[in-house]
Amino acid sequence: MSLDHEYTNEALLKLIEATDAMANEVGYEVQADIEKAREYAKMIERAPFETTHANTIRNADNILTNVLQNIQKAKYPGLADEVSALKKASESIKMEVLTLEQKDAVKNYFAKASDLLQKMN
Repeated sequence: MSLDHEYTNEALLKLIEATDAMANEVGYEVQADIEKAREYAKMIERAPFETTHANTIRNADNILTNVLQNIQKAKYPGLADEVSALKKASESIKMEVLTLEQKDAVKNYFAKASDLLQKMN
């Protein structure tokens, strides 16, 4: 993860697209949530050296985690443990801490989201 948060922005954009694709696949309407998450990703891109990216990441993660949880409840009841792990990973990203000081927590969130989406696929 670099100082300009390219990794985070790219990972967030990919997660948004994957979440949107999964929602479309199962017929779950999430456009308003996806657009809000995209706005958060744009905030990172527009101000790469801002010190509040953890807030932005966490806000986007909360939206995406909620969408994935709703998909899981509706279509994949056997993946409740994976959603719980994703929620814990999201909660471990502290809004008041610089993103660069919590790289592992951010990377862990993306890994947990990826695992969940792969199991849904």
